[in-house]
Amino acid sequence: MDKKISYALVTLIALIGLWFRIAGIADNHSFWSDEAFVSSYARDIVAGRLSIAEALGPTAYQPLNVLITTVTFYVFGASEFTARIMYVMFSVVGIVVAYLLGTKLSNRAGGVLAAFLFAFSQLNLANATQAKPYTAIETLTLCFFYLIAVEKTIPKGKLHASLIAIASAATLFHYIGVLLWIPYIVFVLLTHASKQAIIITMIVIVCVLLLRIDRMASLLLIQENGKLVFLNNNITYLRELLWKNYAFITLPAFVALYALIRERKVVAISMAVWIGALIFLWTFRSPTHNVRYLVPLFGVLFVLFGTFWGLVEKHLFTKNAFICLLVALGIYAGGYKIVRKPAPYYTPNADLTADVQIADYRTAYSQLLKKYPQHDSYVIVNNVIDSQRWYLNGRVPDATFVKTSAWDVEYGKSAIHPLTNKPVYTSAKQLAGYIQHHPKGVIIIEDWESILPDEIKEYARKNLKRDITVLGLQQAQGDNWPIEIYSWGFNKQ
Repeated sequence: MDKKISYALVTLIALIGLWFRIAGIADNHSFWSDEAFVSSYARDIVAGRLSIAEALGPTAYQPLNVLITTVTFYVFGASEFTARIMYVMFSVVGIVVAYLLGTKLSNRAGGVLAAFLFAFSQLNLANATQAKPYTAIETLTLCFFYLIAVEKTIPKGKLHASLIAIASAATLFHYIGVLLWIPYIVFVLLTHASKQAIIITMIVIVCVLLLRIDRMASLLLIQENGKLVFLNNNITYLRELLWKNYAFITLPAFVALYALIRERKVVAISMAVWIGALIFLWTFRSPTHNVRYLVPLFGVLFVLFGTFWGLVEKHLFTKNAFICLLVALGIYAGGYKIVRKPAPYYTPNADLTADVQIADYRTAYSQLLKKYPQHDSYVIVNNVIDSQRWYLNGRVPDATFVKTSAWDVEYGKSAIHPLTNKPVYTSAKQLAGYIQHHPKGVIIIEDWESILPDEIKEYARKNLKRDITVLGLQQAQGDNWPIEIYSWGFNKQ
């Protein structure tokens, strides 16, 4: 493929990819809980209610996410759109880096195919249109492996400074970014003499101390119920995801990775070790099987998929880009795991059911404020603080009710919420007592398998007045997450 043609194609893919992503955030649809949590603290920084240090305390696992959101709010104002726009841009940059890495590992046709898949993947579009840092880490991961792939063309000092900077940024975005230090150490061991390796290792240790990676890594190695390594077993979900849903991607990708061990040993081994570490932690260490933690993996798999077909074209059809373009056309025509036209919403639950609780909190709290506008004159009972904190402008629940399995508190006992300094309860009997001591209030009921105890839901339905029901996000028809709001005491003046 001619260089100018490949550049033109990638530019077109990136621009269309940007269009698709902007379309997915343009209507300011409701945050889900994780998006609302970080955004509410970033807004508090901009409003002067919290210092940066105070806001980073509760959000310590993703400080760079908080800071970037804060800067975006400061420049453009606080909204769902502005919280998400930076991750749209990170993902668009990822399209270009996918092309560069795919080209370096195979040829320009393979790079264009990688960029195409990265741009229009349902999984990538769903995550790029959320105010979460996973697409940023995905793009940083591709940048990291691209630098390793071209390491002979970059002065060693600049190369290592860049790799360390990328790994540090990924770490500060989210704990899963810590894993980029593993291929970095592998890269050092594969490419440097012992003396140089010692120097580089000392630099890494300094970075570890400065970034407190030791604390972050300890979360990945913590014991639970006497277990040190195999805390969970998500093999079924891994098989469902990588085989049932994405075998057409993963099989060519892993074949390409095996082939690259001969041709591009350093980058292939570094990549393989990183993939193995991430899959192992997701399968056996993670308490959840959320797809979002594997978004960086899919970015690499998309590039390796393009690499596979690029290598096929390179070795069997020299100087003929027809094969890669035909594969791209076939994937687009089939429409499987690919988005073919822009939409106002891309569901994150397309691969594993209920991966994200996409309730319409925005509408629910808007209706609450319309019905009972003086929200500081009554108590609010909830099970989480995230969405309420955003949609009620910093107002946190006066009491939270949670399952004992979600909190280290005995049934029927109480605790103090570490972020709100308000009470935490576990039983319907406690709710009845709380209502007796507070003349007016509302309780937010998430009508699905949440951390709100079922007996609390039943008590509210039998004893309180249902004021508001929001069945689900308007843009996500067919994937409803109902919210109900019950009240007491408002008819007693």
